Amino acid sequence: MEPNGDDSARGTGSGGPGARRELSFEELLAQLDGPDQVDLVPDGPATHAVSTSVDDDITAEDGLGDLDLDGMLADMAAAPTAEARAAVRGQALRLFESITNDVDADRGSAPAGGSPPPVVPHDTADGALFTAFDPDHLAVTIDDTTDAGIVQLIIAGGGYGLTAATLGVPVADVRTRFLAFSDGNATVDPHEPHVVVLSTLLAAKPKLRLLCDRMRAPDLDISLPQAAACEHFLEVYPEFWGNLAAKNCTIVFNSSRADSRGGGLYEPGDRVIHMSRLSVTPPGAFVRLLVHETGHALFESTLLDDHPMPPALGTGTVAHLASEYDPLPSGAYETKDLHRDGHEIRQLQVYWDRMSSHAKAFYHAWLILRGHRQHLLCLDLWRDPKGNRLSPEQRRSYQADKFDEFCAEVFMQYALGDLRPYLVTLLADARVEDTVKRAWRNAWRVLEVVATPLLGPRHD
Repeated sequence: MEPNGDDSARGTGSGGPGARRELSFEELLAQLDGPDQVDLVPDGPATHAVSTSVDDDITAEDGLGDLDLDGMLADMAAAPTAEARAAVRGQALRLFESITNDVDADRGSAPAGGSPPPVVPHDTADGALFTAFDPDHLAVTIDDTTDAGIVQLIIAGGGYGLTAATLGVPVADVRTRFLAFSDGNATVDPHEPHVVVLSTLLAAKPKLRLLCDRMRAPDLDISLPQAAACEHFLEVYPEFWGNLAAKNCTIVFNSSRADSRGGGLYEPGDRVIHMSRLSVTPPGAFVRLLVHETGHALFESTLLDDHPMPPALGTGTVAHLASEYDPLPSGAYETKDLHRDGHEIRQLQVYWDRMSSHAKAFYHAWLILRGHRQHLLCLDLWRDPKGNRLSPEQRRSYQADKFDEFCAEVFMQYALGDLRPYLVTLLADARVEDTVKRAWRNAWRVLEVVATPLLGPRHD
């Protein structure tokens, strides 16, 4: 996971009155359906580069019917550049047309039945708690995971009448009481201050031991509330840990590799999930960061059959690819390697053709929802150790800008139980556009078919 900041307009800008406006996805789609495909994107070249990252087993022989673009371009080596450029542009147009075919079809389903409570309550849902307990303004020294756990529980509980400036003494008092209980030298007084924090901390101790046993890491050093949240998730989905292990995926806590990457990072080459030490991140946010990374490791990889999506598809820049090959002005010099670019576009086509119907449906849902990003579910996940804020607006841009992050974030929301009530409300709202509702229904159906078996039955 790599944060991209709070700027929801990332990737957009204006260049003054004479600047060329980049068309939206819906405008491009409308022009593609019209009679004149040559003018898909007017007035000059775009700035996006053709970029692929396709596995070696996708070769030039893979199917595109009778069209042999590589051979055609090779034969054009001595032909006018305009013809070769037009051939590549035509291929880019055909790719975009195949990707957007039936993009708005309704093949989905809506959540049925009641919405069970979240697996772990989400304690930073709207950003208000972060404002109240900004890590930069906490008047407390956190020496170890005991201090961290106490602070996390106070924040998760809404403060219990405390503020960022008044945490110091209560945290020290709870720590003293907790250590006395750990030594067996005290009993709980139901009327003592901060009894809820103290009781929750004590109840979490066996969960840490279970998580240590599960991970075969007896010295696992994370806070009790965060350990309890992770272990509870794995107990609610008892088959999930085995499915993660079947992918040879491992989790490393307190890893500095994720410190500037949102606090969590999945490295597919090694199949390792890295989680930072997040001392003041409440447990509900912490477990969501972890499950997001498992979404990369399990859901995204299963959906795409372990073939990472090429960047041009994964960032949506393929929508503007044809404009890079608009006819050159008279006398202009060709600077592109048309033979290479044509081959790369062909590889994008092969990748798309190989995607499963579920993967295409989820991708189509993303294409629609990224254009209506106000209808994405965006939760506050605090911040990473380098100060990168994981606010709702950051999560909105994060999902809209990259398909792989949409996969991981929506899987997390589905698994934790956040998505169901959100969609029940959205689908019943007459103000929400039908195209948005269809996209979410299609995404929900894919989650039911692909994500549910990875999680296994839910046992509350």
